[in-house]
Amino acid sequence: MTDEPTELVGTVVGDSAFARASLRIGEATHRRTTGETVLVLQLADGAIVTVAADPRHVALKATDTHRERWGELRAHPLASLFDDVAPGDHVDVMLEGWRVSPGQRVAVRGTRVASQLD
Repeated sequence: MTDEPTELVGTVVGDSAFARASLRIGEATHRRTTGETVLVLQLADGAIVTVAADPRHVALKATDTHRERWGELRAHPLASLFDDVAPGDHVDVMLEGWRVSPGQRVAVRGTRVASQLD
């Protein structure tokens, strides 16, 4: 395996998942990254690749952005990352971010740690 970062596009397989999000409350912005940044991807040629992904370089179809009152967003999957700084339900916030989950197609930049053919 090479230690050089590379760009890969594939479908997330296995249990690997992680999230990156920000919560803006007034002028304050809180950021969180959580989960495993080692992803297992199935590439178009059928190869299975394990990559240590850089969360700053993950491309998904879209980033979720929500501008609502906290009470309306508290059930959103990304909201649980901010339980420690959550405002009152009546407070307007902006929740923005993404989750990488099994079955999702992603483009990532990272270092290959293992490869195998399907």
